[in-house]
Amino acid sequence: MRISGYLALSLMLIFLVSCVQPKVVKPTVPFDTAAASYINKRGTATISGQAFLRQLGGSVVTCAGSSVTLIPATEYARQRMVGIYGSDQKGFSVVGPSDWGHPDYLKYSRETICDAQGNFSFDGVSDGNY
Repeated sequence: MRISGYLALSLMLIFLVSCVQPKVVKPTVPFDTAAASYINKRGTATISGQAFLRQLGGSVVTCAGSSVTLIPATEYARQRMVGIYGSDQKGFSVVGPSDWGHPDYLKYSRETICDAQGNFSFDGVSDGNY
């Protein structure tokens, strides 16, 4: 009985998630490549952290094996974060954006993968806000 209950719960969750539509986020300002260009410069700083999510039951799930993206804190990026997560400081969304917006947006970002404990690190980061 217990397994079939979990199976039913899992199927219901999959059904609910599949019904959620991707968010359409349209910043009111244009993407400014000059404002984001500092991310492509080599620096001496390191940005590191650990990403995890506490589930309703209290257990913790890390970002192990998932990508983490470092994005310059431009007004365009801020508006996208608020549109996706409801805040430019923190948030979680089951459904991401329907697209990445401006075609150069990801060219001005860096990506890394979380390790098994959910740790991530970006080395050689230049001065700026992220």
